[in-house]
Amino acid sequence: MPSVVRVAEQRVGRIDRLDSPHPAIEAWWPDDAPEFGLSSDERFIERYDTVEALLGSNMPFPDELREEQGLPVNVRDLVAEYESEAARGSWDGIQDAFQPVRGLVEGNTALVDEKTYEYYRTITARIVSRVSLVRSPTQWAFFCLAGGEFGAPRWLYMPGLGEQPQTELEAVSDSLRRKLTPDTKDLPMNDSAARYLQECVAALDKAERSFLSPRKQRALEEMEVVLRDMLRRSRNSCVWRNSPQS
Repeated sequence: MPSVVRVAEQRVGRIDRLDSPHPAIEAWWPDDAPEFGLSSDERFIERYDTVEALLGSNMPFPDELREEQGLPVNVRDLVAEYESEAARGSWDGIQDAFQPVRGLVEGNTALVDEKTYEYYRTITARIVSRVSLVRSPTQWAFFCLAGGEFGAPRWLYMPGLGEQPQTELEAVSDSLRRKLTPDTKDLPMNDSAARYLQECVAALDKAERSFLSPRKQRALEEMEVVLRDMLRRSRNSCVWRNSPQS
């Protein structure tokens, strides 16, 4: 029995994933016997421990309560709570990380209609690259990069050359919603757009570093510091001598 809705959501998420080949899944809930059933006190303790670990708690938890047993949790009540939370698209007040992406192709505010999305989702032809140009009062660029054989595609939004790119799905989705409106018009490729795209692609190599974890980004920064210092020491220790030509 899942102790909280958060745990139930995580378990279902292991099989209900993006690009799943199955249109629907079944999640089975154990109806434990009273001797092994989860108690209401255990659910409260689980939630307290979660809040304490993530945010910090403002009250001490009495140790004696951990030793007491409450009434068993009814499985149907917990299923109803899970379905209620799932209908709101969140668990424990935390939004699904992929919800901003789903919102671009689902619901009343989708940017891509269902017919177009299904066509490109099921297409079998290999598409190496696809470039689109739209009218906009400011220059910007959006890239969707292949994530490898087993990795998910990665999104990168450039608000402008020299500005910090965005890689978080929610931030990228919000930026696309602001730039792509019902009044947005397609444009044919021109020399000005081609030059800007070339500059963005040149900056893309450096921007891709933002896809790495903070730990790896910090390691690269430290490596740059060390290499610059080694180069400086190497220049200072070199003695150049001009020998006469024979």
